[in-house]
Amino acid sequence: MGKPPNDASVARTVRDDGRRERVLDEAARLLNEVGVTGDLLDRLAANLGLTRAALYGYVEDRPDLVFRCYLRACEIMEQRLDSAIAAGGDAFQTLELFVRSVLDPSLPPITALSEIGYLRQDDARIILGRAGVVEGKLAKLLAEGARAGLVRPLDHMVAARALLSLVYWLKLGPRWLSEEASLPGERLLAAAGQMVLNGLATAPPSPLPPLDITHLTPRMTEAFDRPSLTAARRDAILATASRLFNESGLEATSIDDIAQAVGTSKRTILNHFKDKQSLISATQLRGYAIFRGIAELARIPGASAAQSMAAGIHASVMASLHPAIAPLRVFSGLPNLDEDQRRAAADASLKLQGAYEMLFSAGVADGSLRKVDNRVTMLALAGASAWVSRGGVDLNRAEGEALAASLTDLLMNGLRVHHRR
Repeated sequence: MGKPPNDASVARTVRDDGRRERVLDEAARLLNEVGVTGDLLDRLAANLGLTRAALYGYVEDRPDLVFRCYLRACEIMEQRLDSAIAAGGDAFQTLELFVRSVLDPSLPPITALSEIGYLRQDDARIILGRAGVVEGKLAKLLAEGARAGLVRPLDHMVAARALLSLVYWLKLGPRWLSEEASLPGERLLAAAGQMVLNGLATAPPSPLPPLDITHLTPRMTEAFDRPSLTAARRDAILATASRLFNESGLEATSIDDIAQAVGTSKRTILNHFKDKQSLISATQLRGYAIFRGIAELARIPGASAAQSMAAGIHASVMASLHPAIAPLRVFSGLPNLDEDQRRAAADASLKLQGAYEMLFSAGVADGSLRKVDNRVTMLALAGASAWVSRGGVDLNRAEGEALAASLTDLLMNGLRVHHRR
């Protein structure tokens, strides 16, 4: 992947009096918990016992703080991967050592790169470049494992991106899925490791024809049918908002931006949603509904549960890549929803979990899926594919199909060469 971009903004001068690491540690924790919020600097200053004026000795402004946390996350990820590689184990031993070090709560926290679109353009380019270096090193490790006969022949770059996406997701996912508290690290690691190394299937399932997801795109209707027109406009607003939130982040995307992309007015959007937070809540519920609908659509009579699971994963990736569907991806900051919105999210989350619980249970019964920790595996499954919704993944349909097939292959069949029941 080459060296990261050499940009002057990396070397911006800030005070370093021994507190800088503490500032970035607390900022990383706060960003993972609440995301990029309007009061982020105020919260950070209060948590550190500093005035906001004193905080400006360490960061220039809010975008600069997010940039520094993301840059530090990339640096830490690369350092920990390098250390794991230097330990001299095989590909799987190295992977386990790397992931354990990233998730170790006793080490400095790593900010999930959940809102790169919020950054200034040059800063975003730097972060994507630094993240690309880590992806390249991880892909090289997997390729070396393949040459050693340990790793199956697959798209190693897709696998590397899925692994890193999964690691970041494990820091945000419990909150996204309305958990009261973070799940135990060992439970997360065990479920994620089993899925990535061994796959979900007991044996590679025969592929089914791709699921038809065209019904998930915003509906078209006749202009004289007022109720249908209102519903269609609401669908278009939600689809566009989800896509823009995915590309640019929640904080950086304004209602004006969404109105311009839809081709309507801000007032029209506020006629459908009372404020931005209500719109975010609605896009979140829409995302849950899309993934639940795909899981139910994948339950095809006569197919094994593994075939249905594979079809569902493939369709979910294609939906995430489709600009007119684009279900909302995971973000920190969603815990800031009000009580009613959180209750609705929790209910939608439980329904989504139920749809996958049925698939997992059916797979154990028919012998096509491994027995796993269903609750946490669903979390890991979502995390490994979350990266495809991030802005910057610009593929034509054939490339999208290839990506969906590669990711489905990884999650169903794992990295290991041999499958054992």
